[in-house]
Amino acid sequence: MHPRFYHYHYKDGSHITCCNLENEKLIVLATGYAICSPKDHFCKKRGRNISEGRALKAYNTKTTSNPIKRRNTEATRMIHLADQLFKSIYKMEVPVER
Repeated sequence: MHPRFYHYHYKDGSHITCCNLENEKLIVLATGYAICSPKDHFCKKRGRNISEGRALKAYNTKTTSNPIKRRNTEATRMIHLADQLFKSIYKMEVPVER
C-alpha cells in the first residue's frame, strides 16, 4: 500500500490536499483530505501529513467519518467533485451532504 497525493488550488486562496492509499493494483483503499483556509499559509508538506494521517485512520478503523463543517469556500464547494473521482472504500474528512 502506498500514498498518492493530489493538490487542488482555488481562486479564493483555499487549498485541498488529498491522499489516496492504493494497493499494488492501484485500487484506492482509503482517502483523506486536508483543507487549507484562504487565511492560512499553504504548506504542501503539512497538507500531505494531515491527509495521509486521515487516510491511514480511515483504513485502520475501516470507517468513514469526520464530516467537513466549514463555511462555504470554493474549496469546500468543490471537494465533492474531487471526492467523486476517488472511489475509495473508507474516507476521512468526507464532504457533508447537501
